[in-house]
Amino acid sequence: MLSDWLKEHPADVKVRLVGATQLHTEGTGSKAITEYEHMLEAQGENPIVLNNPAWLYHEAGDKRSIELAQRACALAPQSPEILDTYG
Repeated sequence: MLSDWLKEHPADVKVRLVGATQLHTEGTGSKAITEYEHMLEAQGENPIVLNNPAWLYHEAGDKRSIELAQRACALAPQSPEILDTYG
């Protein structure tokens, strides 16, 4: 149902975020990364949209994690979740 919704509403970042979070929880990080990359195009200044793929990139050994984590931390320097990822 979620993927059907996103086919009809590809710019719905809120729903895409729910789906990406679920994919990550299920252990399908590569699929979650794809969803986050879509969101980065639409909302690249959203600290959550930056933080979550930063963590996934880190898990995958992708150096893009550092840049995303830095950007997220600059936008939300008091967020414990974002500080954890950046650390």
